[in-house]
Amino acid sequence: MWQKLKNLLASLRSYPSLSPDIALRRQINRQLRDRPALSAEAWYHAYWQSYPAPEPLSKELVLFVYARLQDYSGLDLGRVRPRDRLREDLKWPLVCWFDWALAFCDDFCLTFGTDISDCFDEETFITLADLMLFLQQNVLAMDSLPSQ
Repeated sequence: MWQKLKNLLASLRSYPSLSPDIALRRQINRQLRDRPALSAEAWYHAYWQSYPAPEPLSKELVLFVYARLQDYSGLDLGRVRPRDRLREDLKWPLVCWFDWALAFCDDFCLTFGTDISDCFDEETFITLADLMLFLQQNVLAMDSLPSQ
């Protein structure tokens, strides 16, 4: 019994380190309020449909990212732009739960049939566009595999 109580107290002490910074999340959303709020569809057409990339970004991917990243971060993703820096501008590691990347990789695999967990390192993406291009490359790599 004492061990269970000790574990519970340890969990309660570590909870703030693992949970999102809600005050910072509100602050970032306030800073983004000056921008128009776009629906997922409008966000795709405004920024991603003709984004300069080797291959056009798929609408399915953009809509997936819009929904998932908004869920993980609590940020109004319709106000986020491709050049926004994940760490410096959006404070991504602080506004998300500590395990957002694991959940994202799982969701990505379920949606697109591609396991990116071995090559996904959120620290390597500077901007939202960097993340989107990485994801697009992985979707295209999966599409180019021969059918079995």
